[in-house]
Amino acid sequence: MVQTFSGTLDELLSDLATELKDLSDNGRVLRMVGFTGAPGVGKSEAVTRLTQLLNGYVRGTQPLLAGIIPMDGFHKSNEVLQAEGLSEYKGRPDTFDVVGYLMALDRAHDAKTVVYAPGYDRQLGQAVAARYKVEREGVVLTEGNYLALQDGAWSLVREAIDLLIYLDVPPEVTQTRLVARHTQHGRTPEQALAWVQRVDEPNRLLVQSSKSRADRVWNLSE
Repeated sequence: MVQTFSGTLDELLSDLATELKDLSDNGRVLRMVGFTGAPGVGKSEAVTRLTQLLNGYVRGTQPLLAGIIPMDGFHKSNEVLQAEGLSEYKGRPDTFDVVGYLMALDRAHDAKTVVYAPGYDRQLGQAVAARYKVEREGVVLTEGNYLALQDGAWSLVREAIDLLIYLDVPPEVTQTRLVARHTQHGRTPEQALAWVQRVDEPNRLLVQSSKSRADRVWNLSE
């Protein structure tokens, strides 16, 4: 059954970090913790802030955080998207290498295996190889839109995540954020809004349909 929590992102992250530390102190580590939700809800921000908190906790002689494997690092390249006729739909589930992402998550469950994970550079508009490294015991963080989807290989992604948190904010908030993001990266306001309506909005509805597959829902207040 999905648990629902309400509060600011900082409040909920602080509680989560304390929970993960207490579990570790008692000999139990949740290896894979994921954040999902619609485009623009703040998944990357959640991982960034939780990274800072977990790096402040020590497990043995190392920080509790073992590493990060973001879904966006598995975007297909712009060249591949063009060849597949998907350039105008970048961000849809079929514009990602889901099998590569799944393999990285599965390998990271073995704390003795070194995993190099790609990241996504918004300025370049491309994935960058081996931006992140996971190489020890502790918590691995991941985030992305489609972590709870039931379709094809995406359903296996959900199974690879020990604790999945769905971030929820009103759609008008995410639309404002997304228009600002797309404008910042080169689109005109009109182009940005058109992209949000044509690509991001259908993606939001798809992600929302998978909400019940998360372990927890965080209703975020500003």
